[in-house]
Amino acid sequence: YQDRQDTTVSVAVRLRDEDDAYAVFWTTTPWTLPTNFAIVVGAFWQSAQPPALGRLGQPGKGLAYLILAAIIAAVVSLIHWQLRGGGMSPPVPMAVMTIITSVVTMFFLAIAFGGWPFSLLKNKVLGGVLLLVTAYVLNAVIFQVFFDFGFASDTGFYRADLYPGGLFTAWNVVVVMVTSLSVMFLFLCFDVWPITTVKALRAQPLMGLVWTILYFAIGLFVFWLGTSVAAMEAPTFMVTAPIPFLFGAIVVLQMLDGSLFANVKQPLKGVINAVLALVIGLVLAAIYRAMMPVLERPS
Repeated sequence: YQDRQDTTVSVAVRLRDEDDAYAVFWTTTPWTLPTNFAIVVGAFWQSAQPPALGRLGQPGKGLAYLILAAIIAAVVSLIHWQLRGGGMSPPVPMAVMTIITSVVTMFFLAIAFGGWPFSLLKNKVLGGVLLLVTAYVLNAVIFQVFFDFGFASDTGFYRADLYPGGLFTAWNVVVVMVTSLSVMFLFLCFDVWPITTVKALRAQPLMGLVWTILYFAIGLFVFWLGTSVAAMEAPTFMVTAPIPFLFGAIVVLQMLDGSLFANVKQPLKGVINAVLALVIGLVLAAIYRAMMPVLERPS
């Protein structure tokens, strides 16, 4: 045992029958809840559905989507709070973890598979709704099959009837999924090169299947490097490498629309984009760490 400092936001829960022993969990922030709907709006609906909202001008359109996202987030949070957290307050880390992986699952379905098979539907509103529901259902299956919370069995909030005895330690599942998502964004820096150079792989669902196999295989390897070779705790590794890269990639690919090196050919363009995304992500992480003394609540 040793004292350590970390840059993550954590929740400490007293263990049963212990006066000075706590289980400490990394947690997330409220903006995670509306993210899945935001992915549907941006990636699947292209900000054009439902038609009544798509025809609105700004800022009315943005405000309308925000209100709808808040409503959906409230419903989702209530469901997770009851089904995954047993209605305990504050929400337990198990509910938070499954919300995190639901966002990763949505990215996989909406980006890697392009929303297939719901993209085949003529009714795009219905397709988006089905995509959103499918992401949560698939994430529920992942939770039941892979998540094991045995490490938290001595905490006061643990309930065996709520938490499945899955195949792997829950934290490892979360970090592997987030790391694989960062690899998916690395592919996006390359415009999914070299997969897109093979004509037979450009159609769904084959493209999504091949892409998913690749980013999970690379993600597992990177996870092994971080947690075994570098001997970092899984949550610490996640906030040190994959998450900063993810946020940097979002800046480069989404906020800047990949415009900085639009005239550069692949794979050089991808290398430059990836390096820039990493640098931006690390800078943002450093700013966050510098702000922690201001943002922290006094203990």
